Amino acid sequence: MSWEASTDTGEAGMDHYAVSVDGSHFADVSADTTSTTLSGLAPGTSYEVSVTAVDAVGNESDAATTSESTTKGSVVTAINAGGDSYTSGGFTYEADPLTEGETTSTSDDIRGTSDDALYQTERYGEQFTYDLSVPNGTYAVQLLFAEIYHNSAGQRVFDVAVEGTERLSDYDLYAEAGHDAVQVETFRDVSVSDGSLTIEFTASADNAKVSAIRVLSTDFDGGEEPPAVGDNANRPTDPDGDGLYEDVNGDGTVSPNDVTTLFEHVDDPTVTNNVDAYDFTGDGKIGISDVIQLFDSL
Repeated sequence: MSWEASTDTGEAGMDHYAVSVDGSHFADVSADTTSTTLSGLAPGTSYEVSVTAVDAVGNESDAATTSESTTKGSVVTAINAGGDSYTSGGFTYEADPLTEGETTSTSDDIRGTSDDALYQTERYGEQFTYDLSVPNGTYAVQLLFAEIYHNSAGQRVFDVAVEGTERLSDYDLYAEAGHDAVQVETFRDVSVSDGSLTIEFTASADNAKVSAIRVLSTDFDGGEEPPAVGDNANRPTDPDGDGLYEDVNGDGTVSPNDVTTLFEHVDDPTVTNNVDAYDFTGDGKIGISDVIQLFDSL
């Protein structure tokens, strides 16, 4: 949210802006800043947001107030593991808040994404845990990976538990995607009842790792048909009615252009949020193997 700057007509001078959500104080913003990001809101919910100007002796202006609604199917929170804040796809990945484990990075190009920087950093360790603050509810959790260190299978094997339920067992990232390639794992119907979403990583060979985390509202699929991918004007289509959307760019034909579109956007939410539409290998996940399978089917 943003607002126009205020000035103080007295001698004290402007000190800060006070932001409230539904009548409760949310944040103080310095006087030289006229915007802030509201995080931790529930999807599909209407909020009353207000801003007041406060001078150096505590005098406060009348509130400027607006009502806004968050969208259903929105990203509730996102983390750039091992890295700084990063904005892509219309939302911001927060800087990694964790202190457990270690971080590392690479300058290698990452296959299957235009957001290389998101996958060039990682959080790794024998065991580490994220506790993410979210409103109580049901979510889809997406873990974003790229193997930037190992060059063969069996060198990194780990488990992932989400809210106490093991979701990945003996997971070998190189075996799934190879080196320097995107792999996205999606776990649906994750229920949170204590305001904290817990994701635990435990290694059995070398270290567990993660590149980024996305938490989405439970109805994130966005309708009966997947949305347009990238900057294409049309939605993808399912030419043969098998539930798979081979016409990825929506131009009415299945061609190498669709393979290119899927490759360039295999980690975009428009693809990863619609696993069933692009799971060409039938393994319940989205990755480079689905791009290869689509190519092989031409």
